[in-house]
Amino acid sequence: MYIIKKSWQIYQIISIAFIWCVVCNISIVHGQQACPAEPGSQCPINNGLLIFLDDLESDTAPYVMHRIGVASHTFLGAFLQQAGPIIVSASILDNVKEYEKPKEQDPLKLIERQIAIVQKFPHIDDNEAKEIKSIFLAAISFNKTTAQAWIIKKINDALYLLLPKQYLQSRNVSETEVQAFISADDESVTSVEQQLGLKVNHMETVMDIDTIKKPLPEPPFATYFIPALWNTERQTSSIFVTNQEYYRYKQNTIPTWSILINGHGTLGGTIVGLWLEDFKQFLSFLQKSIHTKLLYYVSCYAAGINHRILYEDAQSRIDKTYPFAIITQALTDAPVTGVFIVPQEVQGQLQALSYIQYEIFLNKILSTEIINYYEIANYLNLEKFSIGGLPQIRFPGLAWFSVIDEQKVCSIGSILAKTRTSPLNIETFFARQGKSANPLGILLYAQDIPFELLINTKLENGLPPTMISMIPGNALHRIKKISSTVHDIDELLFSFTRIPMLAPEKVFIIDEVVGLAVITDKEGQTEKKPISMYDVVIHLTMLQDSIYLKLDNVLYTLTKTAMEKASPIDQTEYRLLFARCTPPQETAIPIEQITDFQTTMDTFFAATLPSNIAGAKIISAFNYMPNSMALRIPTIKGLPCPPENPGCWWDFAGYIAQQASFGTHKIIWVDRIKVCSEQDCQIILSDVIIDVDKEETIVYFTNPDQSMGMVSNIRGMARIAESYIPKYTALFNYFDQHHQLPASIPTKIPTTQELLTPEAIATIEKVQQKKVQQQKSSEVKKSSRTRKNKRHPRRK
Repeated sequence: MYIIKKSWQIYQIISIAFIWCVVCNISIVHGQQACPAEPGSQCPINNGLLIFLDDLESDTAPYVMHRIGVASHTFLGAFLQQAGPIIVSASILDNVKEYEKPKEQDPLKLIERQIAIVQKFPHIDDNEAKEIKSIFLAAISFNKTTAQAWIIKKINDALYLLLPKQYLQSRNVSETEVQAFISADDESVTSVEQQLGLKVNHMETVMDIDTIKKPLPEPPFATYFIPALWNTERQTSSIFVTNQEYYRYKQNTIPTWSILINGHGTLGGTIVGLWLEDFKQFLSFLQKSIHTKLLYYVSCYAAGINHRILYEDAQSRIDKTYPFAIITQALTDAPVTGVFIVPQEVQGQLQALSYIQYEIFLNKILSTEIINYYEIANYLNLEKFSIGGLPQIRFPGLAWFSVIDEQKVCSIGSILAKTRTSPLNIETFFARQGKSANPLGILLYAQDIPFELLINTKLENGLPPTMISMIPGNALHRIKKISSTVHDIDELLFSFTRIPMLAPEKVFIIDEVVGLAVITDKEGQTEKKPISMYDVVIHLTMLQDSIYLKLDNVLYTLTKTAMEKASPIDQTEYRLLFARCTPPQETAIPIEQITDFQTTMDTFFAATLPSNIAGAKIISAFNYMPNSMALRIPTIKGLPCPPENPGCWWDFAGYIAQQASFGTHKIIWVDRIKVCSEQDCQIILSDVIIDVDKEETIVYFTNPDQSMGMVSNIRGMARIAESYIPKYTALFNYFDQHHQLPASIPTKIPTTQELLTPEAIATIEKVQQKKVQQQKSSEVKKSSRTRKNKRHPRRK
């Protein structure tokens, strides 16, 4: 909370000093805008736009609920409310067209059936998924009747613009003028386009919605959006009237945009249906080509790792800032879940209710120059359904996100962790205006918390607040003590596990946890008393959450149903996890230990495996590999990707990059990955080198066309940058010369650094030295120009 307060104060200072609007010299202070009182000057028109991008949801989608998933639901909510202009994928429109009617006609029985099916998720079959889609689309669908309230424009074969007729009337815009069409080669901008800020006359009008079809083959992501947004060759947009085009027509009144964009996201790969690199281009367009006031995006995995990839400069590690506010409906590396629309009975008819209030949202941001971020976030907030959907804001000119509603969370940052040793009472330390703190979540930004956390606050259901790691990607937290005088000890421990489908690996090591437990005495009487557990380890992964704890020097595992003595396998896993607090030094390892491990891996990878099993085994290998070890896997023979995931072996590389971390430097080299059918095997990736250290995990690989690529847990997926080639080459050269581990070394195996040849190390060092010298030279030249300009200022 204090961190947020401080960021708000800094935001005010920076806003007053630096942020201004070109059109009418608007100063933005604390979210307020004020235009100068000059003759002829006008405030910009506030425009709003909703964007829904998706090509994954259909009757042929891989997961049954994807017949009609989040993207379809959120679009239908906006379509129902006729909230404002909508840009939407053809795939979504095609998916939510009028559907097979339910056999049941009673709306109350249909609602009961819908609730019953949803409660079974994810254990529903395809027939139930089809049934629930029919119920939703019986309540609201895109059909010839509902489409009459809109003018529909075709941007391209995969993308459409929907304009509510009532919206055009409110802006005094003629429907006939909007429906007019001019050639895309015509570079003129009509008056109605200038008024709306959208190239409506350069888009064909759709007269029959049956002509709207999803693209085939189905694109996995919305790759068609960026080319429509900005044509690099022609330097123009097929969607927006750009600032340059307004200047060309000497227009003083240029619209200011607030945009909400929604779509699916994946860890380290996509956000709102766009590749992360495409989303960066979207941000750049909003900054340079139009006037943007607010960007609000809703997507799974729309924080954490994806934020670091989107905003952090890979070289300087400094976050890029933008002159407009950015809000994300996400808290960490997890899906955003919640209820979007529900069927309801109204006067004997089945209708739809949208929990997302798009109409109020747009009205609020369009009707005033003052944006109350807290208020508008509430109209889209899914927090009451999932804490992972708490919205965060990045103020104009600032380089970090903060939770908008600071009363809902308490933040423990690095400064607090370094300066405090005494116990911290959550309820009193984060109190505001004499009111005790009662957060939904406690956000851990610090790795090491060397003091006790006293947690006596309660959620509405009586549970303690959720404990959330805010470090992007894989993280290790060490906490001295957690205690409570009101919560059961198992409730305290399970508070770490409430973020569903958390993607990265999180490890929490807690020296001591004190809470209540039911104690039975010798006479059989039970009573709740404080009890202490120590050396607690909580291990969170996407596949499984594990809790280990010690009581009376005995190791136990804790599940939702029982606390049991740890098995030998659990004890081994516990020792490996606990050792991460104080990772052992790189030491010599007996060659026999290495040979045995190599033999085990060779045996396992002799079989033909699906990508997910191969990836899980690689991660397991890293966990159990001795420190400083290099392991070679000659061949991974893989099964073909299933139709629902044609890129599963590229996902394999991304999964490893995200999951393999911690400990000391380790390397695995896979000569080749073959995909085998009944007829033959084809090499899809070769020279796959997985390089793991504490700072970054990189998976290098060579594609069938001999192009080199990489996936990083920090930088995402890309072609190998020039600066990485020497290291990749050095690693490759080593393994090329040592297909087997050095048999000539009888008692030890070299450390990872020793695995590289002296020539390879020299090459890397030369590249690094050259880079440093170039940077210093650039700084000297810049400094020299600055001094020269001060001595000889240019005359205006």
